[in-house]
Amino acid sequence: MERIIKFRGLTANNEWVYGDLLHDKPNSTAYYKEYSQRICWINDKGASCNQPVKNGTVGQFTNVLDKNDVEIYNGDIVKTVYLGNECNARGAIIISPIEYFGSGFTLAITYTPIYPFIVDHTIEVIGDIYRNPELLSK
Repeated sequence: MERIIKFRGLTANNEWVYGDLLHDKPNSTAYYKEYSQRICWINDKGASCNQPVKNGTVGQFTNVLDKNDVEIYNGDIVKTVYLGNECNARGAIIISPIEYFGSGFTLAITYTPIYPFIVDHTIEVIGDIYRNPELLSK
């Protein structure tokens, strides 16, 4: 399977845009301090498009789809069932953000060690850390 490299970022209107990631040339404007990156893509009419995105909101595609065929990105919050070997935790519902750690994406579970990002039929994107941080306090 070929790895797809693409990114997403939040616009000033809090909407996701998807495509290639570009970094603007550094400058001293207030706008640059908040929007120093752009997501670029070719639209369905063949025109090149780009959109400034908020610093700190860029996430890379993990190359994994959830159980509803939704793309999973770094910074997404997912819900899944623990399928590990600890019998007292097996079957527990896990809500966790996806983070890049070391050489791959992981579930960043706060009360246990970080587990590898395991693709299974139960994983589902339920939000993201930028617009839905309250999901992590449940």
